[in-house]
Amino acid sequence: MLRWDKLTNRNASLKDVASIKVKEFCKLSGTSFTNLNDIFESMGLLSKKNLLNAAVILFGKQPQKFYSNAKLMCSVFAADNTAHIIDQKEFAGDLFFLITEAESYILKNIHIGMNVKGLFREDIPEINREALREVIINAFLHRDYFDPDFISINIFKNRLEIKNPGGLFGGLKIDDILRRNISKRRNEVIADIFSRARFVERKGRGIALILEKEPDTHFEQIGEIFITTIKRKIKLIPQVDGGLTGGLKNVFELIKTNPGQNTKSISVEISKPEKTVEKWIKKLRELNLIEFRGSKKSGGYHMK
Repeated sequence: MLRWDKLTNRNASLKDVASIKVKEFCKLSGTSFTNLNDIFESMGLLSKKNLLNAAVILFGKQPQKFYSNAKLMCSVFAADNTAHIIDQKEFAGDLFFLITEAESYILKNIHIGMNVKGLFREDIPEINREALREVIINAFLHRDYFDPDFISINIFKNRLEIKNPGGLFGGLKIDDILRRNISKRRNEVIADIFSRARFVERKGRGIALILEKEPDTHFEQIGEIFITTIKRKIKLIPQVDGGLTGGLKNVFELIKTNPGQNTKSISVEISKPEKTVEKWIKKLRELNLIEFRGSKKSGGYHMK
């Protein structure tokens, strides 16, 4: 069976490869960097001194010069349909770059909650980060690179959709990957490089991990497009993990249960001087837990 990533690119040479990207990969994989030729030979990215497609799209300076589908389209919509678009960005580059940008774009456009431990804040996205990363990597790993189309990420009010060109490979069906945990890789060379970089596991338990972290994830194939849909959750609110104590906790809980209070009303409510309350409010704002809304005269503090 013809594999895109194993075909040679006779128009590209080692001059088109970014050595810094290869060196970064070597650090991730625990490989000693010598020179590009030796490294690529050891990784099976050369064939008769010609670069494979996998080498160019993974480590090329500008892979999009050779492959029009070395791109990613990201969009945010105002509702649950595509009627009104809020934001749209297109990214082009190597697969490691596109995976990073995909994850970053999604995290910037979904709700982020938090868990406060002592004076430290831990950001918690509404979609589990491990599941999200696995879905993104799977899209780039299993897509059909013969198809000129590119991967698209659509963020709706109620869901996240990731679409990649190319249906399930090797005659597999959705039921095979969900119930029987069977997978077949369309791009074996790319899969090997991802595995060396610890992006994926050789055992192929990606779907199981996604469903463990995000049980409502839905997979479907429409024509030659594979779609992964993850439901979005309601807006997350900050959670306190026993870190806030005394006055800080009292002020935090008061604003949480009765938003819109100002410094004076909080001072009266908890029977503490306004200057003391101001210090606690300042600390809560530094922790990014609360914010002031409205005018100075009529406004008050709310959960962020």
